[in-house]
Amino acid sequence: MSKQDSYLTIASPSEGLYKDKGSKFIGMAYPVKDLEEIKSILQELALLHP
Repeated sequence: MSKQDSYLTIASPSEGLYKDKGSKFIGMAYPVKDLEEIKSILQELALLHP
């Protein structure tokens, strides 16, 4: 018998901010289930952070 792969995922959207030497780095993580959901999130983020 082979063991099935299992994965953990995040439960809700999350955001992190790091500032260094006048630069700002934004990290975002979203739980998604399919490619369409990813595209939708990326379009929304592109409007917020051009």
